[in-house]
Amino acid sequence: MPVGRNDPCPCGSGKKYKRCCIDAASAETYPEKIHPIILVNTVSDYGTPKADEAFFTNNPLPLPDEAMSAPRLLYSCLLRPEVEALAGDVARSFISRGKGERSKIERTNNAAGLIAILKQDPDPLNHRVLMDKLLDLREATVPMLIAELGQVQNDCFVEQAIRIIYESKIDCSSALLKLIASSAIDVYALSLICMVLGMMGCQEALKPLWDRFHFFKERYPKENFSQGPWLGLYELVHPAEKEGA
Repeated sequence: MPVGRNDPCPCGSGKKYKRCCIDAASAETYPEKIHPIILVNTVSDYGTPKADEAFFTNNPLPLPDEAMSAPRLLYSCLLRPEVEALAGDVARSFISRGKGERSKIERTNNAAGLIAILKQDPDPLNHRVLMDKLLDLREATVPMLIAELGQVQNDCFVEQAIRIIYESKIDCSSALLKLIASSAIDVYALSLICMVLGMMGCQEALKPLWDRFHFFKERYPKENFSQGPWLGLYELVHPAEKEGA
């Protein structure tokens, strides 16, 4: 049986698994991803945006059954957050792990403390409750998350931060545009910021997304980073065509 984060560590130390050997096991099974940092002046000018039907036809995304990339999966979660919430409720009904962490989340009532928990790679079963707590404090939370996205973060933090920013419904597109135009930033975070800018309907993002799509295609042809700005461009051009995307 899998060892829960709060279960006794199987090494026999007497400590909880999350306080003992979990890091070694995670490093072996899920090695930490080290993404490049993109400097602002390395993104070239790729001309006037032409995000028309020919562009999307000539640059198709892989079919979902071929490759469900991280940006594509996050995009689906942003469109249908209720599906994940339901799955989480069902999972918690018969999986007991993460209760201590969940209790800590429920006791914390300030944005800084909750963001600190988010940075510690919380149990996936607790993602939704943590996000909901942060959304209750959205006015304080969103500016802090945008500032954190300018720093090197793990992928889980970046994904949850993007989801909270989008679900907050706060118009922070100017702050996000400023971030990607003036800061060196992790390539994965940059990809997801491009996606959410398009989903926010930020027309000022058209040119930055266009340039970053082509930059990613040219610089990282074997990676999925270009899918973030592609999805952002698609949302700007087809804002009402979300069902089944």
